[in-house]
Amino acid sequence: MALLIFDCDGVLVDSEILHAQIEVDLGKELLGINRSLWQHHAIFSGTGMENVYNAWARECGKPLPPGLSDEMARRKNEAFEKMLKPIPHMADTLSELTDIPRCVASGTPLPTLEVELRSTGLFDFFAPNFFSSTSVARGKPAPDVFLYAAEKMGADPKD
Repeated sequence: MALLIFDCDGVLVDSEILHAQIEVDLGKELLGINRSLWQHHAIFSGTGMENVYNAWARECGKPLPPGLSDEMARRKNEAFEKMLKPIPHMADTLSELTDIPRCVASGTPLPTLEVELRSTGLFDFFAPNFFSSTSVARGKPAPDVFLYAAEKMGADPKD
């Protein structure tokens, strides 16, 4: 069986800069890490939050404060509900792709992924076929989440 696997951030939804801005703001506010939006985006674009958190812990030289990931998710979900937009023409494109199974495989945690897709009107194109790097041993940029999605969808990765 062939399968279309979509990443989410930067592919389905225009969220890359929103993600980066919230991360920059929280890193500065709670950890004193002073990095520009563009520096942060260049370093961490396409990687999961685990990489961001690990880099922050190394920079601070101490464990990150408890509740940091919850606060990050809260701020992102709030921003996404208000400001997130789909990639232009994505809904039209997905409406045309009716003959092939599809899913979303992302480095974004499932609750935030759901907020992103619901707030942009893309949720129903994929429900319930959502997969997150939080379900696999290695997050992006490793291919594990995409291989996991293929397995769960019953598709051979070579297809």
